[in-house]
Amino acid sequence: MIYAFTAVSAVVPSMLLLWFFHSRDTFREPGRVVWATFGFGVLAIIPVLVVAAPFAIALDAAHLPYPLVVGLVSAFITAGFPEELFKYSVLVLYAGRHQEFDEPMDGIVYGVAASLGFATLENILYTAQGGLGIALMRGLTAVPMHAACGAIMGWFYGRARFSPPGQRLKPYLLGYLVPVVFHGLYDAPLLTLQEIVEGLGGADPSGDQATLMFGLMAASCVVLLVQLVAAVVLVQRARKEQQTAAVAAGQAVLQPARERSPVLGWLGVLTGGGLASVGGLFLLGALAVLVLQPPMDPGTDPMAAVGGFVILGAPPLLVGLLAFGLGVRSLNRRGAPEVVLVGAPPR
Repeated sequence: MIYAFTAVSAVVPSMLLLWFFHSRDTFREPGRVVWATFGFGVLAIIPVLVVAAPFAIALDAAHLPYPLVVGLVSAFITAGFPEELFKYSVLVLYAGRHQEFDEPMDGIVYGVAASLGFATLENILYTAQGGLGIALMRGLTAVPMHAACGAIMGWFYGRARFSPPGQRLKPYLLGYLVPVVFHGLYDAPLLTLQEIVEGLGGADPSGDQATLMFGLMAASCVVLLVQLVAAVVLVQRARKEQQTAAVAAGQAVLQPARERSPVLGWLGVLTGGGLASVGGLFLLGALAVLVLQPPMDPGTDPMAAVGGFVILGAPPLLVGLLAFGLGVRSLNRRGAPEVVLVGAPPR
């Protein structure tokens, strides 16, 4: 039963990220297509395992004594190349062929949906082994990394999808290769760090090793930050292009609006997402006590523990969801002009 609780906690970050990217689309994509793309992203883990497993087995059998080499090979060969390939396949072979895919911005929405579908199942598998702490850690790192890769992938595929035939090859290739590079560069330091820790066998690292380990974690964080900034910039650019095209086609009109700072919007999104994730974990703790009734100190009332979890979890979850929603709304309203749709959006 605890696996079910950790699975729920693993899903929360993906749902928040999907909400964010879907809301940035002026002409919202229908939920049935977004969720179908998400579902195919979940299924993409099957061919990834089939392709990556032989390479992982061979690499493990090689017993290479160089952690950096093992980290790089694992990051690109067993993770970056196969994972991004099959996520890209979902985007191209399903979402890209759907009639609802009718503008470049759609590539970002469906790219994120496919990537988060894959990331959600991957996160559930990790957290089933590592528990709620792993769920929270990966929810703040690996899941946003997959979402950013999906947004970047979708940006390039959207360019290719609506470019003249002779200009499609380059963005098609970049839609796959750029996420692979980002994914590999993010994973490589972490997998190298994992090799170093395993090589220590429980012993304390030396001063040089500790410095190297810190540097590896910092490098992965820098790559993640660059990814996220790139994804946000591309989403904002696609949104502006979408609105400009809608005005030019007579599907929207511009109304004057005062300039809004993005600071409050991003503050709401980031703090709200963090609060909602932490609150959800506390509530899962309450459910675990109710259902599993784990051993406690003599004299401890299980219902008191449940009440404590609820008191600690419910307020941040509710406040976090509210702050996240208000932050997304603020970001969507930001800008000198405001787009007001004329009639129903074209489909």
